[in-house]
Amino acid sequence: MILCSLQIAEVYLMILDGIQKWVCRMYTQVKMVVGIPINGCGGMKYLFPVIKHMSMITSYITMIMMGRI
Repeated sequence: MILCSLQIAEVYLMILDGIQKWVCRMYTQVKMVVGIPINGCGGMKYLFPVIKHMSMITSYITMIMMGRI
């Protein structure tokens, strides 16, 4: 049970990482087309680690709940 939720969390983080890279790429392309001088991904750099930590905390809570049931 615990291993299963750990694997799910790992896959979830991989998906989040993929989304982050894709958003960064799209953002950079749009920036180049529009010509707005914005550094890299700006707020994205700060937003995604927060989402990652939140998802990890959620998975730990899920694991604890599964352990108690």
